[in-house]
Amino acid sequence: ALVINLAAALPRPGLHSGDEAFFIETALRMGSGVLEPFSLSHGTGLSVILLGEFGVWYLIQRFLGYMAAPVDVAWAYVRDPSPFILMGRLTAVVAGLGIILLTERIGRRLIAPLPGLVAAAVVGLSLLPLTMAANFKEELPATAILLVACWLAVKLSGLTGPARRPMRLALLSGLALGAASAIKYTAVLGV
Repeated sequence: ALVINLAAALPRPGLHSGDEAFFIETALRMGSGVLEPFSLSHGTGLSVILLGEFGVWYLIQRFLGYMAAPVDVAWAYVRDPSPFILMGRLTAVVAGLGIILLTERIGRRLIAPLPGLVAAAVVGLSLLPLTMAANFKEELPATAILLVACWLAVKLSGLTGPARRPMRLALLSGLALGAASAIKYTAVLGV
């Protein structure tokens, strides 16, 4: 925890917003065993995703012989936050691509293929998702997971078949809504 607090106090080149540092440092704190939220203005879901990514990165670094203990991850952040920033931004990019794909799928299912493609193109060319991916925040992952909930609900609305399948889709849609709300509290309003 001392290393992470030291990292929070030092200037970090390459970070464009305090939110990037917040999510990275919250994930690192979680990795050190501190599970309390440090802010009620952000959900912890994105930090949990980043913690998983940092864990995989640590295992790869350990396998390659570059790290010996989990505390080395915090020291790596102090020395050079670039890999952590990159992982966060790649998460935002993947979420943005998921938003485009899910928009197309939902439009195709509700209306027709062409309107689905047009909707996906409009979303893909919008300025806000592009800026969010360059400076990662919780909006893109929350929106992507919220669209998963919508996609499941759309599939549920057109189902005919065994009684257990609609219940499974409804449960998965609810779980996705909960996951989106864990990332961004206001995602619950997406219902």
